[in-house]
Amino acid sequence: MKKILKRFMEVLKTPELRILPGQLAFYFLMSIIPIIMLVFLLVSRLTIDVNIIETLEKTLPDALAKLLLPLVNMNISNIPFAILFVGYLVLASNGPRSICIASNALYKLEQPNTIDLYIKSFVMTIFMIILFIFMIFIPIFGETIIKFILDLFNSSFIFSKYKVLYDIINMLKSYFVLYGGHTKWI
Repeated sequence: MKKILKRFMEVLKTPELRILPGQLAFYFLMSIIPIIMLVFLLVSRLTIDVNIIETLEKTLPDALAKLLLPLVNMNISNIPFAILFVGYLVLASNGPRSICIASNALYKLEQPNTIDLYIKSFVMTIFMIILFIFMIFIPIFGETIIKFILDLFNSSFIFSKYKVLYDIINMLKSYFVLYGGHTKWI
């Protein structure tokens, strides 16, 4: 056990572990805003029958709704969609790119060329955006999505029957997300 602790302390004192965590935190923090802008850029281009603004106003706290609703309504007709999308994607990919650089430095691997690094970080960014969309929009629009799917099959009876089960699962999921890491499991 003493050897393991000694080796652990040696690894913690390496220059990579003194610099790289700060770099990762900085670049991920700086990539959050372009990811949010990308999500709302995509949402503002969708034509959905559900009133997104009304639903966001009901579910989000007032301060957050005042901050995010102008992003959904943004008028960017004078800037082409493709330029905005690529610009936000490049800015948002700095976080995943720093992961690639940090992991290569930690494992003492040769850094790939710039194009390969950007392609890998773009793919990782797109997966992060998809994850972000699911994390935000599924809890907000969960019932609406289920009603839409069941209306396609004319199964409103099924929805009314399992609505209570859906609400219980939603409540338990929220409980485990909020308190799951803080309780002691026996």
